[in-house]
Amino acid sequence: MDNTNALKHGFYSPRFKSVEIRDLEAFPANNLQDEILMLRVFIRRAIEHCDNLEDPLDYISMLRALSLATRSITSLLRTHQILGGATEEITKTLHQALIEVNEELRAAPSSAPLKTLQDP
Repeated sequence: MDNTNALKHGFYSPRFKSVEIRDLEAFPANNLQDEILMLRVFIRRAIEHCDNLEDPLDYISMLRALSLATRSITSLLRTHQILGGATEEITKTLHQALIEVNEELRAAPSSAPLKTLQDP
């Protein structure tokens, strides 16, 4: 399921406004994407609501809610990474690191020639 499909047809999709769907389409897809996207939408709604707050205690309550929501996003992203959701990014990073090491080794004087890694 790609990011756009989840936003338009996912479990939480009926609660998203069309402008929110457009804005969230820019975020990369994740295995836990519906929950992450939902939290981002509600964080944004809460921040927009802050303009109407007058009581300092309301601001404190809102700050507490925003802190918990951002902490939840962090936890979801970490869980996603543990479950292997970021495998492609890690693979690309490792591949680039191997290319750079290979180039450094090839530049150093050596008695045995080294093979060149090719970009994927």
